[in-house]
Amino acid sequence: MADGRPYRRPHPRSLLVRAVLVVRSAWLVVGIGAALAAVVPSGWHTLLIVLGIYYAYTRFVQVVYDYVAIRYSGNSRGIRFVRGVIGSEEKQFRWKSVVSVAVNQTLLQRVAGVADVMITVKASEMASVTLPGIGIAEATRVVRLHAQSRGQSCGPVPPRREGSSPVVSASDAGRDVEPAGAVTPVLRAPDFLLIGVCTGAFVFFVPSLYSSAAELLPLFGLQADVLPSIREIARLDPVTLIMFIGAAAVGSLVYGTSVAWLRYRGFSVSRRLNGELVFEAGLAAKERRIVSADAVAAYELRRPLLMLPANRVFLRAVVRGEAGRVTRGMLLPLTRAADGLETLRTLTELQSVDITLHGDRASWRIVTPVLAGSGLLLTAVASVASVPLAIMVASAAFLLLRAADARLGRIGVATSLTGERWVIAQRGTVFRSLWAINAESIDVSRWSGVGRRHGAQTVTIRGRRTVRLTVWPTSARLALQLRRGIDSSAPLSLERNLR
Repeated sequence: MADGRPYRRPHPRSLLVRAVLVVRSAWLVVGIGAALAAVVPSGWHTLLIVLGIYYAYTRFVQVVYDYVAIRYSGNSRGIRFVRGVIGSEEKQFRWKSVVSVAVNQTLLQRVAGVADVMITVKASEMASVTLPGIGIAEATRVVRLHAQSRGQSCGPVPPRREGSSPVVSASDAGRDVEPAGAVTPVLRAPDFLLIGVCTGAFVFFVPSLYSSAAELLPLFGLQADVLPSIREIARLDPVTLIMFIGAAAVGSLVYGTSVAWLRYRGFSVSRRLNGELVFEAGLAAKERRIVSADAVAAYELRRPLLMLPANRVFLRAVVRGEAGRVTRGMLLPLTRAADGLETLRTLTELQSVDITLHGDRASWRIVTPVLAGSGLLLTAVASVASVPLAIMVASAAFLLLRAADARLGRIGVATSLTGERWVIAQRGTVFRSLWAINAESIDVSRWSGVGRRHGAQTVTIRGRRTVRLTVWPTSARLALQLRRGIDSSAPLSLERNLR
């Protein structure tokens, strides 16, 4: 696979980046070592010195190992990856087997002008590799080689502007750049607030504040114990306590919104004319991921219970060879239900009537008695038992309800405007989700039941991780129709247990 180019190594500036990260985390170890040296007997100082030398040696190896041990070479056919100093491991990939190429940059890497390139293939996680700390120009060359192998241009896809359609930057106007049409809505300020709340980033505000204060107070000659404890806060008068809780709540929301803004600022998903998807996200840590058109096995549109009043949904893509991870785990981090449905229709090119996110009345007939019975049980337990026991019973009932509700739904087959067949599975009444599964990506379609009218339909998608969906109730007749509606070239099986 050699094309006359010598093996390349990570950029020398990546050593500086890794050294800064090691120094940032080593201060805790140094502080603990200094504290131990002050309290332990002098006879133990030799052991502390040995441990310190060993720690410094391992951190030094951590900094320089990737630069010394990693070599790679790529051409128009594929890429070869060699790792090792004493022993050696060699991997070779053909570009036609690569399902995605991701370029990740932290804030420190952006300052140093280096990036991590992650190459994922269809086989398994053992076959995927990451080229750490290579230069921006070299990362662009790797992306260009992957793009040229598929007969397409590889110019950078600029971020989407509001109200725009296909996007082409001025610098790419004179080149053969395939325009990319953005398919995601613009994230606004309320979206970042809800993302921070839904992802739980606001929960870390108080611990982060205390941790930062404990590190900064000694710099001003103060002690860390001047921070109020929980007991001291509880002894405050009601007015001060309410003000304190209110300030913590406002600060938590601002903190969660800021984390979401840094993570998803500039988030966009663009679709090239050949169907390839380009994901971009991040402000402090930037990520760009290019996914082949045939690599996406399914899409999941899920409405969290916490976001039910706001009518917001997540959109996730399941990619062959990956753990369902596309741009920090989601195709859309959080958006309005109408925008999520419209994005899903654009990606799958299905009719509007084929994709809905409405509840099933038949499922509510089952869920309503369960909710009523659970409410009566909790009321009875809370009236005669202690509060901790009532909380435990409530938690158990919540988990059982979620497990049962996640399997209630309906399933069917729909055909897109381009002739592709998709399996549409809508699950849940309280915890609602909608799956659009490419029929050619299904490995196993299994139906089992106790009669011809009631059973469970299971669809299995295998990639880096196995995704197995179960929908109940489904009749044997519907299961057979589903089997016939799916492309017969896919390796499917239909199992029935009519007892």
